[in-house]
Amino acid sequence: MKKEALYIVIALIIGSLNLSAQPTLTEELTFDEVVQLAREQSPDAIMAKHRFRASYWEFRTYKADYLPNLSLSTTFP
Repeated sequence: MKKEALYIVIALIIGSLNLSAQPTLTEELTFDEVVQLAREQSPDAIMAKHRFRASYWEFRTYKADYLPNLSLSTTFP
C-alpha cells in the first residue's frame, strides 16, 4: 500500500513538471493589430501586391520603348 502511494505521489510530481521540448511563446495582440495583420497577409492583399509590382515593371518597359536607343550594324567583308 505504501509503495502504491509513493508511486502515485511520484507520478503526480513528474506529471506536474513542464517537460516540453519547445518553450511556449505566446504573443498577445490587440484587435486592431489582428485586423492589420489580416489586411497585410490575406491572399487578396498578396495578390494585389504582386499585381502592383507586375504593373510597375510593365509600365517601366513601356516607357523604355520610347527612350532613344543606339543600334550599330556592320557587314563583315
